[in-house]
Amino acid sequence: MSFKTKFDPDLAVLPIFVAQWGDDPAGATISYQNNVLRDEIGAWEGVEFLKLLDMISHGHGKENLSNLISRGSLVLGGTISGFELKLHSRMGPSHFQMVISDNTELNAARDREQRTSLINSFLNLGSHELKTPLNGILGLAELLVMNESDPEKLELLEMIRESGRILDGTVSRMLTTIYADGDEQIVQEDDGPLDLSKCIQSKYSLLEKHLQGLEFSRESLHLESTLMAGISEQHFLDILTEVAINLRRNTPPGKRVEIFTIDENDTVHMIVENECQGIPPRDWDRVFDPLYRFQDASQHTSGFEYGQGGIGMGLTVLKKIMDRISARVWFENRDEYSVGQENLVRMHLVFPVPG
Repeated sequence: MSFKTKFDPDLAVLPIFVAQWGDDPAGATISYQNNVLRDEIGAWEGVEFLKLLDMISHGHGKENLSNLISRGSLVLGGTISGFELKLHSRMGPSHFQMVISDNTELNAARDREQRTSLINSFLNLGSHELKTPLNGILGLAELLVMNESDPEKLELLEMIRESGRILDGTVSRMLTTIYADGDEQIVQEDDGPLDLSKCIQSKYSLLEKHLQGLEFSRESLHLESTLMAGISEQHFLDILTEVAINLRRNTPPGKRVEIFTIDENDTVHMIVENECQGIPPRDWDRVFDPLYRFQDASQHTSGFEYGQGGIGMGLTVLKKIMDRISARVWFENRDEYSVGQENLVRMHLVFPVPG
């Protein structure tokens, strides 16, 4: 039996440790350890299971092992290498299985690794499979539009072409997310300097197009920064587009949007505010995860309430660009978050100034 792939549905998690024995359970040795756990607390393969229990329980390993053998299962809390762990162990016919079942830092790291691997595999396959037929659809749609004179047919063709362009943009963002960390052309692109205030002012029409139906005008721009930011114009336009799309999808009709730029401590700050229902504090970091969308079951937030739901890729692309140029981005609520209560969300983007 391969214990590396063993899965216990009652525990509903992948195994962290598996310890096997021959004649006596007290002599069990560890034969499998999750990679994330190995990286964080050291390798335990081949080590006596009793030694691990002894370390977690501060010298009470024999007592806990005896309880595990007699009861068949054991829940144990303790510390390894500074990590507070809660472990569930279960006894099999010739092995012990131990897993981390609470929301510890190690468990979160393991989940992130597994989720990222799965998402990247899906995006890689899906985006490439979509890109080729999309190019054909867009090309044929362009030809049909150029050669069609019937108004009704032309309207339908324009709808096909526009839908294709939207889907093409989505696929492109998926590809950007996959390759942003390794694409040499992207990484080596000139990073500035750029006058953010002037660039935002010159792209007002782009913002206006995306923010139709919201309380947004030229008076909503408060552009006071004068320092040059260390980012290329193309990268910043990518960011500005994703910011605008995020605002459109997460701002109720008629609500206010404002954009500020200021200089502070040799950095350029761009602050984007929009009136909405706020972001739960637990989701402030998760909003940048691939395919993540916050959707409160009672409020239908994250664009679905406003008919603009996306697939959750835009902020991931934005964060990758910011990380590449050593810039920072985060969200905060003006008021304490409460489900269904109107709030104001501030998105902070802080850009370095070239030395």
